[in-house]
Amino acid sequence: MSDPIRVRRVTVREVRRPSDRRGTYTDGSKDPETIVWLFVEITDGTHVGYGECIPTSLYYAPGHIGRSNIDEWAETLRIAGTLIGQDARRLGRLIPEDMDSDDANSLKDTLDFALHDLVGRRLGVPVSTLLGGANRPFVHCIPVIHVDTPDGMARLAAEERRRYGYRYFKLKPIGEPEADVETLARMRETMGPQVRYYMDANYALKVKDPDRIVEYMNRLADLGLETYEDPIDADFSVYRYIQERVRVKLMIDERARTPEAVLRVIEARCARMVNIHANWAGGFQPALRKAAVAYAGGLATMIGSTWYLGPGSAAYQTLSSLLPVETPCEQLFNEVESDTTAVSDPYEIRDGKSFIADRPGLGVTPKMDVIEAMTMRKVVVE
Repeated sequence: MSDPIRVRRVTVREVRRPSDRRGTYTDGSKDPETIVWLFVEITDGTHVGYGECIPTSLYYAPGHIGRSNIDEWAETLRIAGTLIGQDARRLGRLIPEDMDSDDANSLKDTLDFALHDLVGRRLGVPVSTLLGGANRPFVHCIPVIHVDTPDGMARLAAEERRRYGYRYFKLKPIGEPEADVETLARMRETMGPQVRYYMDANYALKVKDPDRIVEYMNRLADLGLETYEDPIDADFSVYRYIQERVRVKLMIDERARTPEAVLRVIEARCARMVNIHANWAGGFQPALRKAAVAYAGGLATMIGSTWYLGPGSAAYQTLSSLLPVETPCEQLFNEVESDTTAVSDPYEIRDGKSFIADRPGLGVTPKMDVIEAMTMRKVVVE
């Protein structure tokens, strides 16, 4: 057996920069003006592993859906202190798991990804090997198209398809039936029937009557819609009523972020998919356990997205490639949609697919000069 890989030092950074991609959502809200990350480096003295998250307690205003109710900076530092001297080969077992709450899931991602990256680099194997072996060599990308006019959304999707060959798009819909039908009709005219769509209203669909929602979704199904995520804020009984009558899959995100929550979705038989949303998995193994529970209950899972510097994108694309059922992956590297680059070697996109790098660890190299320039505060734990 190889020698222990002792954690010698953990560096925790708060990184900020103005957003150059403030998407608009169905309820009219926009992404915050400033993006903030927790960025972590864990080293054994020779190799370094990297992880990151968006700390929602620092990113979102109080009351925002998905905002953590804990001090994520302080909790990250506390857990980092417990890692010093530990054998990094224990990976996520070094990080406590909470089955009932997702408040700490983001910061646990950060530390778990960095531990896996470190061990993979030290042993010379990709993270997928540490997680049981590579499953699929690529993931189908599904970029997000935020709210605009039907013409504007169709033009942007067509431009991205020409550039990257995407076969899937996820739309933040306008939320009005006729406008959303027009949007998909324009996209079909421009890109043809081979392109398929997901929609995510974040509970803000303007139609609330279940029968009208059924009619609306079935019209969209005729135009290529496959899945509709979190359409309205309603009981699972309402979701089940809709799911039994529509030709698309309902997907639940915000109410399926713990294993217990996934079990409730299965018991209610109210959806056909759950979203293991980037930034809320709680680490690799908790995510895979949720996916396994969902699969046992007849549900597919997919990976959602957030705005990462690079290691997080690599981690979630790798995770997507390991899911029990192949589904498109929403998480992209920021080089795809921004001029800001924070890794030198993002995964390659060909024909709408992102190919998981066959390199040690997460397979990406952060540009630490870029990270350093955006660092607002830094603590070294050793």
